[in-house]
Amino acid sequence: IYQDVTIRPAPVSIATAHKMIAEVKGFAALRGYRGKPKGDLDALARLITNLSRLAGSDRIAEAEINPVLVRSDGVLMLDALVRIGPKNGAGGDTI
Repeated sequence: IYQDVTIRPAPVSIATAHKMIAEVKGFAALRGYRGKPKGDLDALARLITNLSRLAGSDRIAEAEINPVLVRSDGVLMLDALVRIGPKNGAGGDTI
């Protein structure tokens, strides 16, 4: 929606994940906006941290989660793809 990203090398700590969340334009909406509930930023930071650990795995060739719904009581991954195999893109299984 916002065409906005923030990038760090993996792995990302919880503290760094919180900094990344605060850098994007959508942060205002995540903090609660116009009477909307505040998003669970701790859960989102944990998701970012866990995904960054996946990125460092030799067994994961590709991982994508899009979109992620940030709720007041956690996060919900609405669509995900994980491809197991070498990072060079040759072969692998998709789950």
